[in-house]
Amino acid sequence: MDKKNTTSKVKTFLAQQFPITKNVGNDEPLLKNGLIDSLGILEVVTFVEKEFGIVVSDEDLTPENFGSIHNLANFVHNKTQIVTLRKDRLWTV
Repeated sequence: MDKKNTTSKVKTFLAQQFPITKNVGNDEPLLKNGLIDSLGILEVVTFVEKEFGIVVSDEDLTPENFGSIHNLANFVHNKTQIVTLRKDRLWTV
């Protein structure tokens, strides 16, 4: 999946679950500006794990990964690329 589609899915989810985020920019701080709280992050984690088939570890729960729509979309995109590479290797070994 490309970054544009990932960003779109993330934005749609956030707007549905957290209506206050509907009109925020992709780089606006979600946590710092109080748009999503710590319980909200758990909802976001559940969404990205189910929607994109990735596992979010405790070490992944950082502002660099979840601080904005842009950061979250990049994190998801990078994680899905790693999963894809691992799957490809499993088939070529």
